[in-house]
Amino acid sequence: MQAIVFAGLLALVGVSLAVGVKLLLIARRTRGFPELSLGLFFLVGAGLGYPLSGAAPLSGAWEPFLATLSTLFTGTATVMLYAFTARVFHPGQPAGRLGVAVGVALSLTYVVGYSQAQLTATTEAELLRGTMIWGGVSLVMSAGGYGWTSFASLRQYAMHRKRLALGLADPVVTNRMLLWGMMGLTTITVVVIDGFLLYRGSDFARDIVIPLVTSAGGLLFGVFLALAFFPPSSYLDAVRRRAPVAHGVA
Repeated sequence: MQAIVFAGLLALVGVSLAVGVKLLLIARRTRGFPELSLGLFFLVGAGLGYPLSGAAPLSGAWEPFLATLSTLFTGTATVMLYAFTARVFHPGQPAGRLGVAVGVALSLTYVVGYSQAQLTATTEAELLRGTMIWGGVSLVMSAGGYGWTSFASLRQYAMHRKRLALGLADPVVTNRMLLWGMMGLTTITVVVIDGFLLYRGSDFARDIVIPLVTSAGGLLFGVFLALAFFPPSSYLDAVRRRAPVAHGVA
């Protein structure tokens, strides 16, 4: 089981770091906000926040400090995800501004509340109670961000599928929208399962099933992410071959 958990963590962190660096290099050249926000999301969140959250329980007396640092990274990354979704899928729209406001509010609430709980806890029971309470806020925050970006991406994918039949959309771009949406759905599924098992499951579910589900989700997340940002030529060729045949408009 430890090998599976480690493989999931390695896939998530490794691909996220690679994608984050790639996007930040593109943002440096283009000065584009979508590239910058998404690059920071991957680099700061999955590349830094997630590993720190996994290392915190193993660090002994350093656990509150590392958990707080992880929370700061995770909250910052989540705001970047909300901002990316607003800019790309709802540019200049009230829905985009509202979504970002919700993301900022959830992230600030989580960062401040969880950090305070970690740094002021004097017993293991208080530490666990704070983790359970603010873990729920973290799940809502993550589900909201990934749910929003997934819904928006899959909606665009459906629209582009129709345009493909008219030769008005690129099959590779259309496929990337599908991959981004599936990545979000994978994360939401993991969040829902982990949340249910965390608060309603047995000790076995929390200690064994949750790490396995999270690791499996991390592996799938990494696959979708790699295909979206580092697709092999054979995959791109297959996407183009399977695209609907364009029917010209008379």
